Amino acid sequence: MSQRHRRSADRTTKPSSPRRARGPSSWPLTTQLATVVIACVVLAWIGACSASSSELDDSGSSSSGSSSNGSGGGLNLDAGQEGGQGPGPAVAYLQGKVYAPEGTIPISGALVYTTQSTPDPIPQKVHCSKCVDIPANVHHTLSEADGSFIVGVADVGDWNLVVQKGTFRRTRTIHVPDAGATVQVDAQSTTLPNHTDEAAGDYIPKIAVSYGIWDDIQDSLAKLGLGQVDSSGNLVPGTEPFDIYEDSGKPPGSQLLTDYDTTLSNYHIVFFPCTDSWPNSYLLDPSVYNNLRNYVQAGGRLYVTDYSYDILRRAFDPEMPLKWEGDFGGFDDADGYPYDANATVNDPGLAEWLAVQGITSFVLEDNWSVIDHVDPYTAPNEDNEQETLTPTVWVSGDVPGTGLRPCTTSFQYGCGRAMFSTYHTEASGVETLMTQELALLYILLEVAVCIGDFPPPR
Repeated sequence: MSQRHRRSADRTTKPSSPRRARGPSSWPLTTQLATVVIACVVLAWIGACSASSSELDDSGSSSSGSSSNGSGGGLNLDAGQEGGQGPGPAVAYLQGKVYAPEGTIPISGALVYTTQSTPDPIPQKVHCSKCVDIPANVHHTLSEADGSFIVGVADVGDWNLVVQKGTFRRTRTIHVPDAGATVQVDAQSTTLPNHTDEAAGDYIPKIAVSYGIWDDIQDSLAKLGLGQVDSSGNLVPGTEPFDIYEDSGKPPGSQLLTDYDTTLSNYHIVFFPCTDSWPNSYLLDPSVYNNLRNYVQAGGRLYVTDYSYDILRRAFDPEMPLKWEGDFGGFDDADGYPYDANATVNDPGLAEWLAVQGITSFVLEDNWSVIDHVDPYTAPNEDNEQETLTPTVWVSGDVPGTGLRPCTTSFQYGCGRAMFSTYHTEASGVETLMTQELALLYILLEVAVCIGDFPPPR
C-alpha cells in the first residue's frame, strides 16, 4: 500500500495530503499487473470510437456534421444500419498494429479505415455524436485484441490511413505501389498520438484533471504516454497535454463545478479522483450538480474514484444506478476503509485484451469504498428520450468479509457516460504500469465510443 495510505483506520478525519514518497520498482508482480489493467480501462474509456458523420458522406468525401460521441469526430458507425453493397473488392491491403501513445501497449477495437479525403476536425469541446452508417465505399476494420489489423484499399496510389480510438485519432498518408501488395505500415503511423497537432492529423481528447489528494491519476495518464514520468513514476510537471486543477499554482477545482460555459464544457473528459471533502460545499448548490449532469448529457465523460463518489451521487440523484455500502444520503457516508480485492473481469473484451498480454489474474489495490450493487435506471438516452438503461460492470472484486462486488462501473446519461472505481487508479506509485492502470486505459477508451452499435468490419 502506498505511503500516503499508511494512516489510521478511522477515516472520519481526513488525512493531510503530502506527496507520497516513491520507492524503487521492486513491487510484486501482482501489483504491477493490477496497474496495467486499470490503465487499460482508462484508455478504453477515454477514446474507443467508431466513425462519425462528421468525417465522411456516402461518397467518401469530407462532409460537415456532428462528430462521434466519445471520439469527438471521426466515423460514427452503427452496426446493422449499413447500406449499399460495401466498398467493393480491395486492390491491395495495409497491415499493422495500433498502439497506445506510450508506444508498446496494443489497442483493441480501434477503427482503422482508408480514404482519399481528409477527416473533419474533431470539435474541441464537449459534443454529442451518435453512431451512424459508415459510407458503403469505405474499407474499414477494427483492430484485434493484440492491436493488429489488415484493411483494404480500393486502388493503388496515396491513401489516408485513419486510426481512431475515441477522441484519439491519427491520420497518415500511405503509398500503395502495386495491385495485390500488402503494405506493412510502420508503428509510428499507427501509434495513437500524445498531443493534438491538427496540421499533422493528430488528435487527443481534451482532458481536465482535478488533483486528487490520494489518487495520482495524472501519473497514470503520463505512464500511458500523455506526459513524461520520472524514475519514480511521477508526472514531470509541464510535460502533460492536459489541464490540472486544484493543485499548487493551478486553477481551483471549483471552476470545473461552477463554470460550465467557459471551463467544464471545454473538455471531452473530466477526472475527479479521490480527494478530501472540498467539493462538498459546492455540491450543496443545485446549479453545480446541474452543470455536471448537463455536461454528461451533452456528451462528456466524467470519471470519479472512491472518496469523490459524492460528486456522482449528487449530480445524478434520483437516477443514480450505483448503490454504495454505508450511503444514507449524507456527505462522506460511504467513505470506507482500505482493502485489496482479487479481481474478476466482467467484460469479455477486456478479459481477452489482458490475456493477450499474459494477464489472467490480478489484485485490485487501494480500494476505499464498496459498491453494494448496481440497478437498472431510467434516464435520457442519446436521442433525449427516457429509456431504461443498465450500468456496465467492467471489473468486480472479492471484498473481504463481503464477497464479490462491482469495482469499476460506467453508465450512460444522454450522449455521455460517467464512470466510477472503488480503488485508486495509481495505487502504489511505481514507474511501471499496474494492471489496474492498464485496465483503466482500456475502459476509458471504450466508454468514449459513440453512442450506438459498433460496425462490423469489411
